[in-house]
Amino acid sequence: MKKLPPTFSSLIMSLLMAFFMGSSMSFIVTFLNIGFTEDFLVRWLNAIPFVFFCAFWLTMIFSPVAQKLTQIIVNEPKDQA
Repeated sequence: MKKLPPTFSSLIMSLLMAFFMGSSMSFIVTFLNIGFTEDFLVRWLNAIPFVFFCAFWLTMIFSPVAQKLTQIIVNEPKDQA
């Protein structure tokens, strides 16, 4: 399989995080709202595209903020050159 160039790293990370977090959270929220009913699977699967769209853009917006806050909180090791 041919790999993408490193310039796509941030985009791919955001897409994957949006899918995994969005589908997981929509599963949990759907379960909390309606329980495991007959139409649970259909409702959950119908929610995923909307949740993915929202989660992707939120990931793109907040990832740089989270990275900056992490740099403020975590003491980076100094180069040992």
